[in-house]
Amino acid sequence: GKSAPFCICEIRGKPKTKCTTRHIDKTLAPAWNEEHEVPEYERGDLLDFAVMDYDVGSSADLLGRATLEGRDFDHADGFEGEVELHDCGDKPATLKVRIRVLLPPPEEPRASVPGSRLRVAVVRAGGLRAADWDIRGSSSDPFCKVQIKGKDASKRETAWIGRTLEPVWNEEFEIDDYATGEDLEFTVMDYDRASAADLLGRVSLAARHFDRAFGYAGTLKLRDCGAGTPSTLTVRVEVLPPLREGERVAEPGCVLR
Repeated sequence: GKSAPFCICEIRGKPKTKCTTRHIDKTLAPAWNEEHEVPEYERGDLLDFAVMDYDVGSSADLLGRATLEGRDFDHADGFEGEVELHDCGDKPATLKVRIRVLLPPPEEPRASVPGSRLRVAVVRAGGLRAADWDIRGSSSDPFCKVQIKGKDASKRETAWIGRTLEPVWNEEFEIDDYATGEDLEFTVMDYDRASAADLLGRVSLAARHFDRAFGYAGTLKLRDCGAGTPSTLTVRVEVLPPLREGERVAEPGCVLR
């Protein structure tokens, strides 16, 4: 028999560092060739790997696990090689990995000052899962929400686009009341007239990535988007100076008198 293996990697005791490969169907020798950045590493941390068998109808089965100690990779040459898997049954199994410790980038001057605003462009998403099925086939009706983490009043959302897994919005928003160090949250949803919207993926963008002179422009990997679905979201974020005294900006729904 064959499996549909995928691999989970995380720093022990730090569940937010978990990263997962896609699953590969019907193989006992998967080659993922995927690269992930694992944040929050501190000297002495243990790195845990678990190879799992993906199953649509039930929870994944363990195919093997391994652990690397910091001393194995926390040096100039890093680590590249095969590690022996445990809890994998009677048959010996290995996992080939490559690890490098990346130094944190030097701190850049913050672009924000008290009263700063954000200009956020939600450009496009790619590789979304299908949430709707009808006689025409499977698809989704995606839209994207963005807000400053913990500030519901800052929430903005794009229009929804019908029947696509590769939506292009190219919508831009200005968000007031940004304070230095606040992160942004993006959530891609499937619009449904008859019921609540379904989650297609989400991602957070830390302030350190956009609160700088040139802001941020790039493609983010979505999480919570379904096993084996490598979904992405492309955005641009820029920090704007505070409005000058007496300067006003119209918002949707304003009334003129």
